[in-house]
Amino acid sequence: MRRYSTFLRLLDEDPAFREQVRQKILTRELLGLPALVAQVLDLQRQTLEVLRGFMEATERRFAVLEEDVRQLGDRVETLEGRIGRLTGRDFESQFRQMAPAIFRGGGDLRPALRRALSTLKEDLLSPKERLRLHKLDLLWERGRSVFVGEVSETVGEDDVFRVRWSVEILRRLGWGRGLRLLPVVVGRSWQSLPEDLAWIRLDPDEELLEVSPGVEAVLREEGPEPVEPERFFGRREA
Repeated sequence: MRRYSTFLRLLDEDPAFREQVRQKILTRELLGLPALVAQVLDLQRQTLEVLRGFMEATERRFAVLEEDVRQLGDRVETLEGRIGRLTGRDFESQFRQMAPAIFRGGGDLRPALRRALSTLKEDLLSPKERLRLHKLDLLWERGRSVFVGEVSETVGEDDVFRVRWSVEILRRLGWGRGLRLLPVVVGRSWQSLPEDLAWIRLDPDEELLEVSPGVEAVLREEGPEPVEPERFFGRREA
């Protein structure tokens, strides 16, 4: 027991003795284990640094890719808008070329409308009202009637609102007095329209032309004689 106590005391107090005992007891592999653990930890640290760098690079690439996708989406949206506008203008152009045949006579009053607006006192119209009349798609006279309308490949609520507003502005100015102003929308398609609104459905590709009863009644009852601009706008001082 005394030798055992002496052995334990030497282990605690004598580092050289303790190292000799350790080398006797432990195998070479176990003796090298601390260095091996240190190498593993260092390798793990290096691996984590590589992974961290890879993740940061990947995040940067994804951010660049996300921005590229966003810009591409904006370009596609812009392109679709341009295509839509070009398609709409093409539809309007086809309609205007066919208007004399569709209305079986009559004529376009929009050039006269623009001339009348250029001489109209500024305080008679707000800027928005003046712009609305400048952008009016349809002002077609025939006999004692004038078709006031919007032309859109796909007619929507905005077109209906613009038609009614345009008629309201014209009547407030006193233009078309003594004539019938017929609100009408022209389009290839629409979802729904107010029952009291006249319409013309046109599909140039399919050679399809349909008109509402209100339009048909005017075309059947009214003569094709043109309405002179002076009769529509009057001769009052601007």
